[in-house]
Amino acid sequence: MKRFQLAIFFCTLAAILCGCATAPDTQAPAPTDRADSEEDAPPVQRCSLVDLSCEEIEVSELREECEAGEGYSCEQLSMLYLGGFLLTADPEDGLKYLAKACEDDYVPACTSYGMQMMERDEVVARKAFQRACDRGQLSACSYLGGMYLNGSGGLSRDPEAGLRRVIGSCLNGEERSCHVWEQIIEVAGEAILSDWETGCEEGDSQACVDLARVTDRGARGDSVRIAELFERACELRHPMGCFQVARRLSVEMEGLPDDDSDTTEVSTADVFQIVEHLAFACASGHGPGCRLYGQLLQLLLPNFEEVITAEQVVLAFTEGCNVDHHASCRALAGLLAQGDLVEQDGPGAVLVYHDACLNHDLDSCVALGQAYREGRLVERDIDKTVAAFANICFRGRDDACVELGRLYAAGDEIDRDFELASGYFEVACGYDNLIGCTELGSLFYFGQGVEVDYEVAVGLLLYACESGEHEACQRLQRYGEL
Repeated sequence: MKRFQLAIFFCTLAAILCGCATAPDTQAPAPTDRADSEEDAPPVQRCSLVDLSCEEIEVSELREECEAGEGYSCEQLSMLYLGGFLLTADPEDGLKYLAKACEDDYVPACTSYGMQMMERDEVVARKAFQRACDRGQLSACSYLGGMYLNGSGGLSRDPEAGLRRVIGSCLNGEERSCHVWEQIIEVAGEAILSDWETGCEEGDSQACVDLARVTDRGARGDSVRIAELFERACELRHPMGCFQVARRLSVEMEGLPDDDSDTTEVSTADVFQIVEHLAFACASGHGPGCRLYGQLLQLLLPNFEEVITAEQVVLAFTEGCNVDHHASCRALAGLLAQGDLVEQDGPGAVLVYHDACLNHDLDSCVALGQAYREGRLVERDIDKTVAAFANICFRGRDDACVELGRLYAAGDEIDRDFELASGYFEVACGYDNLIGCTELGSLFYFGQGVEVDYEVAVGLLLYACESGEHEACQRLQRYGEL
């Protein structure tokens, strides 16, 4: 298969999975050299996160792996059909493979499958979104919340259930969830909040938590009311309630007690009340509670070595990581990498990053790729860096796309390949990464990996320059175009 076609495949994949669009004045060429069957198709490059390797694989082998239960292979196979790339476009076959990827518990595929099925079968779409939302895919929660609001996808209309689905994803930055939240509050907010008020008063800890979170976004000035609701939830032994109480108290602390000092702005009793709340939250399986618990223990350790140990810090982060709280995993890996609190264990840190990456934490995938590129924690292996970055480039990590583009354009560490570089820069630019647009513009200007096109080149560089990318402005000046 031509390498440039591979680059276009990545861009097609990104568009289907993430809905990204290329920057102004750029357009990916239509797929060429399509085959009528999997047997006739040329090989494709497949990068595995499991063993961090890339290889060319026949499409028929990809299908065999899919049939054997390898969800990632099913997803990649589906995109060959849905994108009309290599194979004669057949959406039904593409959907079949995407459905199997979801059934095989490759969670990102569930969100993609739900989006593809929205206009075909809302019930099937809802089940896919529900599976993905339950596994932490925030965008899936937004679609599911909307279905509860509208009573679609085989669900009875239930704005309250919809609101509960989108609260967490909205507060974690998922914009579509916030939009659904606003819609729900507009049409049914008064009744829902009234029910939650009553429920909280009558001892429903979840109602207290949900009411506090809605109040936090809807009326940020009412900090007293928010604190009261979380305190009530904690009294009712809700892990998130106790986590939020501890979080507020830790923010309010102006200093930490020193066991060698008679004067302090915060008493030891206050600090250990926070510790107690976080210990409960962590023991209850609340991942963010475990992370904050570990961080606080780490902060207190120098002053309380007789009651706090480094092993407790590691255990807190480990327990958070064990419940798939990705930030806890990264904190654990950081401890092992630094070697300040515990004995340095570079390979152990990389293993934690690898496991979290396999569990769909893109930040850990970036750290994994960087670790193999730097060679500080493990033996340097640029091929593993490429495999890690290639898997997350088309899932919205524009920084990984840029790094791949630069690697292939430079050719210092891997074989120079401007065609692949242009493909990765195009995906990055499609995510509105200005560096990606700048680099792609230069490739069009000099005809490296793409045909010379001064109009496209200048358009990309002007777009990046006017959007604040200084390097793009400098290049325009050097090229005599500004």
